[in-house]
Amino acid sequence: MRLQRQKLYPHPILTFYNDDYTKGEFTAELVEVELLHSKLRLHFNYALDCPPLEVLVENGKATPIIHIENSQTKYRNAFPLTESYIDIPSQKLNGQVEVLPMIVANQSFEYYYNNYLSDDYQGMSFNIEEGNILAIQQDATFHVEKEQQDDANIPSIFELVKNDEQKEAITFDLYTSDKIIINTNHDVQKYYSTLEDKENPRKLLTSLVIFPALVQAINNMKSEDEEIHQDLEEKRWYNSIKKRLKDVDINPEEQSFFDKPSEAIAQILLRNVVNEAFHSLNELTQHAKESE
Repeated sequence: MRLQRQKLYPHPILTFYNDDYTKGEFTAELVEVELLHSKLRLHFNYALDCPPLEVLVENGKATPIIHIENSQTKYRNAFPLTESYIDIPSQKLNGQVEVLPMIVANQSFEYYYNNYLSDDYQGMSFNIEEGNILAIQQDATFHVEKEQQDDANIPSIFELVKNDEQKEAITFDLYTSDKIIINTNHDVQKYYSTLEDKENPRKLLTSLVIFPALVQAINNMKSEDEEIHQDLEEKRWYNSIKKRLKDVDINPEEQSFFDKPSEAIAQILLRNVVNEAFHSLNELTQHAKESE
């Protein structure tokens, strides 16, 4: 969503490009875009120096938000700026991303007026509707390269492939693709597709499907067979894991890598996914009990 300076509003707004207000300032500057595992963290410097608007925010009548739009992936969302950052799943973004900070009304209210307005609004009051923009800042953009995401995102190096003729629940193929292929039978693929977009089940699925595939991949990386290493070094998944190992201070060339159990290394690379899976399972159990 790009800033449209020519747009006319039926009420005054606090912004840098008009003189509706005699004084006051709203800023929510994008200062850093950080790649964290499977999400992008956008850091902002937020400041509001306008007492009338501050009162609206403090009373819950208005909220600072960050509007995010990515035309390439059709992603569009607005996030309340309750912290100094917002998190977005990295797979949702690619290419140029547009960022527009605003303050919007949470509810409708009548007879809005404040002493910071210019002389043009003297003696006037306004009816504000829920969703109306009360303040807006200069828009910003940043660029997301899919390959950069994938290099640091361990789950991106896996691909689930349905094999209706396969009897086993899952099998792994490390050699025929740049990704680690997880072959699944019909039932596993059906359940995975149903649950993968839900937060708690997704952690369980990662521990059940991706975790064992990663363990097998690490075991193969530890192999002393030179032919295996020559085959693997050409694979993108192999180099992605090596890069991620170095990010967490594990050197795949040192003996400590070979001595450390592959399951423990996989846990580190997947950010303790097994622990998270048990936590998610406990939450699901608690929710089930509460709904009985």
